[in-house]
Order: sequence, then structure tokens, then C-alpha cells
Amino acid sequence: MVPGFYCCFALKDNGAFSQKVFVNGKTTSYSAGGPAHPEKIKALSGITTDKIKFESAPYSVQYLLVE
Repeated sequence: MVPGFYCCFALKDNGAFSQKVFVNGKTTSYSAGGPAHPEKIKALSGITTDKIKFESAPYSVQYLLVE
């Protein structure tokens, strides 16, 4: 696995919670579901020598691999 992170979230376009899921900003063209091939989505990444801090949206999850 490549060091980096994946952010999974949904919008509030259907009341409290949407049926459309985003992975690193990619989603489906349908009204519900997620990207067709999430395994092909590259991890977001960056270089730091300091702390790592995430600001997360409600109902989101971050998957993070640090080396």
C-alpha cells in the first residue's frame, strides 16, 4: 500500500444523509452509490515533518497510512 490517505464522505442532499458516496472527491453519475472502481483511485498524499491534523466532515471517515 502506498503511503497516503483516502477520504470517504457523503453530502447532505437527501435530508440528514445522502446515498451518494465520495472517495477522494470521486463518485458515481447515478443518484446513489459510489465510484465504479474505487480500487483505481490514487491515495491523496503529502510530506510533513510536523503534526498531522484532519478536519473531517460529518459522517466521513479517513483511512491513513503513515511511514
